Amino acid sequence: RKNIADGNKTRSYCNSAIGMIILICGLSFYDSKFELKWGNAVRTWNIGNPEASLEIYRQLYSRWNGNPFFLYNYGRVLGAFGRHCDSNRILTRCCKYLNDYDVQMAIGDNYRHIGESDKACQCYHTASLMCPNRFLPLYRLMTFYAESGQVLMARAKAQQILKMPVKIPSPRISQIQEEAKQLVL
Repeated sequence: RKNIADGNKTRSYCNSAIGMIILICGLSFYDSKFELKWGNAVRTWNIGNPEASLEIYRQLYSRWNGNPFFLYNYGRVLGAFGRHCDSNRILTRCCKYLNDYDVQMAIGDNYRHIGESDKACQCYHTASLMCPNRFLPLYRLMTFYAESGQVLMARAKAQQILKMPVKIPSPRISQIQEEAKQLVL
C-alpha cells in the first residue's frame, strides 16, 4: 500500500510540475509576442510613421503585459504626440509600478504643456529630491518662477543651480548655468 501511495504522490508531483512548465511556457510566449510588437512600435516611430506607431501602442496597451517600462514609453509617446492628458493618465498608472526621476519629469512636462504650472512644479520638485545632482528639475523650476513673476524664487533656484558641482560638463549644463547667471545679476 505504501508503494501505491508513494506512486500516486510522485505522479501528482509530476503532473503539477508539468502543469507549471506549460503555464510558464505559455506566459513566456505571450510576453515574447508582446515585446516583439512593442519593438515594432518603436521601430515604426523611429522610421517616421508616428500615427502607425501610436496605433500599435494603443492596441498593446489594451493587453498590457505588466511591464512598467512599456507604460513609461507609451506615456512619453503620447506626450510627444501632444496628448498630454492621456500621457499623464498612462504615466500615473506607471507610478504604481515605477516612480522615478524620469517619470516625474515627464509628468511635470505634460502638466507644463497643459498650463497646470503648480502640478508641474510639484513634479519637478519631486524629481529634484529624487536626484539632487540633476540640473534639469531646478532649471524648470527656475524658468517657471521667472515666467510667473516670482523673481525671488527664480533667483533662489538660480543660485542653487550655480552652486551645484558639475560632474560631467555638457553644452546643456553650460546653457542652464548661463541662464541662471543672467537671473542672479
